[in-house]
Amino acid sequence: MSRVAAVLAALVAAALVSGVGFASSRASSTVVARIATGKDSCGIAGAAGSVWVTKDRELLRIDPATNTVSRRFAIDPFACELRFAYGSLWIVTQWGVVERFNPVTGRMIKRIRVGRTTYDVASGAGSMWVSNRNGGT
Repeated sequence: MSRVAAVLAALVAAALVSGVGFASSRASSTVVARIATGKDSCGIAGAAGSVWVTKDRELLRIDPATNTVSRRFAIDPFACELRFAYGSLWIVTQWGVVERFNPVTGRMIKRIRVGRTTYDVASGAGSMWVSNRNGGT
């Protein structure tokens, strides 16, 4: 298992709401690092050799070699769900916007309005699919 995958798996298992992710050894299940992500962390994904975490108004890049937040990027408010697909990170905000972010260059590619109260994003059949709470999708 790659270092990114190990850190990602450990963070997924952690309660990010508390603001601390835990990197653990796959072989022993022992905690080997604590990674401060801050209050209200939400979505998580692995891309471009890093682990990415969303929180309100920020996208955090975690370096799995040092187990630290190596960069912070400004994003729209109420960002939560996060997926890596088609070479991009797709960030869903709770205000009806999906942001397409390039994890290699660290630049926002596009902000896409998709309807009110967006909830989650998935990839398939060459497309991105967005659900929302009030639109019946």
